Amino acid sequence: MESILQFVASQSFWYTYLILFILIFLENTLPLLPGDAILIFSAYLAGKSALNPLAAYLVTVISGASGFIVIYLIGRHWGRDFFERRQFSFFSAKRIKKTDHYFHKFGNWVLAVGRLVPGIRFMIAMIAGFTKIRLVKASLCTLGGILIWNGIIYRLAKVLGDNWEEIKTILREYSAFFNIAMIILLAVLIAYRMRKKAISKEITKID
Repeated sequence: MESILQFVASQSFWYTYLILFILIFLENTLPLLPGDAILIFSAYLAGKSALNPLAAYLVTVISGASGFIVIYLIGRHWGRDFFERRQFSFFSAKRIKKTDHYFHKFGNWVLAVGRLVPGIRFMIAMIAGFTKIRLVKASLCTLGGILIWNGIIYRLAKVLGDNWEEIKTILREYSAFFNIAMIILLAVLIAYRMRKKAISKEITKID
């Protein structure tokens, strides 16, 4: 680890932060890359003063936001056309319309909160573009989430110091809890909708 710190510290300012920008950008645009691994390590390096904490934090924020915009634009210009032309049975025109409705209604919260959950950001950015929610609004909501999330990671790395890898364990537990909570919420919503439809049918029969 000391050799890595020395190597980073010996590099030029622009070269170091350019590499950091590219890596964080790729982390936000390629869903197969491990979530937040580079972000966590950059926070550790900043905590060890191998990177300037404020500069590194701002670079990760700008890079994350840039990655979101790229995926948004891909979803906006090619994603919708792809599904509408092929008319997949699992994603019919009716479901596309429903997706538009719900994302335009709740999209702001989804974009902001979605940044706090590793693993779903790529899909949320793609859906934001797909539903053609306004780019400025989508970017601002996402930026708010990025500022909060990256700030949490950098603070944790500062507190944990050499035990920075514990952040991965914390995030795994956090993600597992969030995913379980989302599954429960989804199950409740489905049950509610089914119950509502059943009551509606009973009322129709009575009439």
